[in-house]
Amino acid sequence: MRRRILGALFPLLIIAVVLVGLRLGAAYAQSQQRELYLDRLNDTARLASVAEESLDAGDLDGLRAELERFEEVFGVHSAVLDRGGAVLIGSGDAVDLTAGDARAQVAAAEAGVRGRQQDLLLPWDDRELAIAEPVSRNGDIIGVVVTSSPTTALHHEVLRGWALIAAIGVVALIAFGALIQWFTRWVLQPVRALDETAHLLASGQYGTRVARAGGPPELRRLALAFNEMADTVESSLAQQRTFVADASHQLRNPLNALLLRLQYLEMAGPADLAPELRGAEAEAWRLAELVDQLLQLAKAEQPAGDPETFALAALAAERAGAVAALMQSLGIRLESPDVGQREVIVRANRAAVSRALDELLDNAAKYGRARGTIALRVGREGGSAVLSVIDDGPGLGEGEWEQAPRRFWRGPGRQNDPGVGLGLSIAQTLMEGAGGSLELRPAGGSAQAQGLEARLVLPVVTA
Repeated sequence: MRRRILGALFPLLIIAVVLVGLRLGAAYAQSQQRELYLDRLNDTARLASVAEESLDAGDLDGLRAELERFEEVFGVHSAVLDRGGAVLIGSGDAVDLTAGDARAQVAAAEAGVRGRQQDLLLPWDDRELAIAEPVSRNGDIIGVVVTSSPTTALHHEVLRGWALIAAIGVVALIAFGALIQWFTRWVLQPVRALDETAHLLASGQYGTRVARAGGPPELRRLALAFNEMADTVESSLAQQRTFVADASHQLRNPLNALLLRLQYLEMAGPADLAPELRGAEAEAWRLAELVDQLLQLAKAEQPAGDPETFALAALAAERAGAVAALMQSLGIRLESPDVGQREVIVRANRAAVSRALDELLDNAAKYGRARGTIALRVGREGGSAVLSVIDDGPGLGEGEWEQAPRRFWRGPGRQNDPGVGLGLSIAQTLMEGAGGSLELRPAGGSAQAQGLEARLVLPVVTA
């Protein structure tokens, strides 16, 4: 958001500084030209007065000397024209009377109008500043004095002024840019804190709160309201998890007592009730397993502990060794990953990943092929580490891959299978809390292959 705001404000700031700079530059050039114009207008008026006296006295040599001395001192060309526009006397360098500005000035002077200010002469305009002043005798126009001033010094002065204006503009641009950046950062500081906290809460870190920060009062109040909402959500989740855990604990004792009574009745009761008692006992064991799984799910929903850096293959080999005896007793061949392979290092809560792997192994043992094979594989895919549990059972049907991790989901025709439908859900919850994910796909990646591949996916730690 900060980049988008700056991207919108900076062009406007640049346009504003450029427009102000252009306006100031034009005004400075206009003021410098006007100052030169007024000086030359006064000089031309004085020369017209001298020309009037010299023409009355017939002293053309004196008038020529005055014009030459004026050009020598000021570097300004000048000439005296008669009533018909012919040059009577000129300084050393003749005035270019063919230039458009000079012609317009002479025409106005012949009509008795003093020269007007010339259009703005910019530094790349090499025209000279021409001014014409009428010479009159008793109210009659008897001639015209014309001066033509080089504008090189004017252009140099204008360029120096423009350079100063440009430097001031750059400094102002930097200063205002820094001010805009500070202001934007100050305004968005609570928004950034809210965004970071919301992502942490979404990842399961429910104890995270928005830190006190600067910014406008409205956004600070929003941060406080967000913290209050997070407190309410955390409290509600904690109460829910506590209720599930307490209920599971409280149900264990009566369930155990019920199982003992059913086993006693099966041994001591009438023989004709034995089948019913065995069915009741099976349902009680199923209920006990459900209670245990609910307790495991409640624990899985607890915030994960601090992350650790560990080798994924070593963890897989460790858990495979822990369940090897159980798998052997079930007639299942367990293939453990080679811990000597290139290490795949991840950073996550090791206990959560270990428990998720145990759930997948238990799920594969329950629903895989009887006396089949379960293989553990560790590898990398792009920037992710993958720990796969692959069985050679019937797998899942079309449309069941997304539904399988749902709580209490049982596939069609599997209602009498062992388990209560919480194993994959527990594994998924544990992985989400650890910063990873659970993926299900056909074994071997082919829809025609037999078996299920359950994948624990985690970000790889790069060196």
